[in-house]
Amino acid sequence: GSNNAICATLLGRQQWLGVTGQPKTYLLSVHAPIRLLHGGAGLSVSQDELGQEKTFGLKAAYAYRLTIGIGELGIGAAAGMVNKSIGTQLIANDPNDNKIPMNGAGDTGFDLDFGLYYKTPALFLGLSTTHITQSQLEEVSSTQDFSYKIARHYYIMAGYNHNFKSFPLALQPMVFVKSD
Repeated sequence: GSNNAICATLLGRQQWLGVTGQPKTYLLSVHAPIRLLHGGAGLSVSQDELGQEKTFGLKAAYAYRLTIGIGELGIGAAAGMVNKSIGTQLIANDPNDNKIPMNGAGDTGFDLDFGLYYKTPALFLGLSTTHITQSQLEEVSSTQDFSYKIARHYYIMAGYNHNFKSFPLALQPMVFVKSD
């Protein structure tokens, strides 16, 4: 809701068309300001496929916004679920290896994110972390032992808006760092 408008993103991407197991990514994200709650709310749905691996995510988010000095601070959190699955077409050198799910496997876990974002007319700075819960997804049976831990990620970003006096253009240098 930081843009003071209803904003939506719809993305679909497929690579290596015609290749079995090609990467595919789909995303729908919508957010809007909610003045009654002094912030904004949003919803995102995503699916990512690569070979036999598929990840599906669904999250609802809220950000509280308050004025500090000449800028605005957003304090946000998102909660939802993440599902990780492995397909049914895996081939093992050792058919008795229960770490390779021959009939497919998957699990769903709770997911939580948190972030801070400060912006002024000229400067912006953001700090956030995703997958705070580091969900351990498991499907264990007598024939397979699927286990996957979602790694926590950290993000830092900062940038500056430089408007040119003689052009109707702006330059926006920025830095973005991600780590797990």
